[in-house]
Amino acid sequence: MSRLLSILMFLLVSGCGYHLGEESSKLPGDVSTLKIEMFENLTMKPYLENIMTSSVTRRLLLFPEFNLVENLAQAEAVLSGKVLFYQVESSAYNEKNIITEYRATMKIEAELRRKSDGRILWRGDMIRFYPFSADLDLKRQDDLERIAQTLLATRLAVDLSSQLTETF
Repeated sequence: MSRLLSILMFLLVSGCGYHLGEESSKLPGDVSTLKIEMFENLTMKPYLENIMTSSVTRRLLLFPEFNLVENLAQAEAVLSGKVLFYQVESSAYNEKNIITEYRATMKIEAELRRKSDGRILWRGDMIRFYPFSADLDLKRQDDLERIAQTLLATRLAVDLSSQLTETF
């Protein structure tokens, strides 16, 4: 278990915060003060809303141009989102027809809304896939799936931040 957590931490730390130092990131509508609402989870899988909201928050904290606030009264805009879809399916088998790999899929949508007039400044959806190994030990299998969920959320947060700042 500790080895899995070490690998997860390494993957999360390496590469997740990459953006060009000279490049200035801007949100649509020249928004700089932002409140991130808890994502809604429209799936049957528990806790995905927590994982996704945490990943988006961690990602946007990397941008010094943005000020994230908890108090709605201080925000210029609100970023909200939904986990629309989550599925795990077998994707590889060995010669004995035993599952050796799964593929997790997560789809989200998000929108940035100006607080003062309610105008939608940006809206988008993203989907990501992540393969992970199968394990006959159910506890380890659950751990591997949780790691896959975290990595999916991290990658979706990177996609979201890129789309948010892409053309502005």
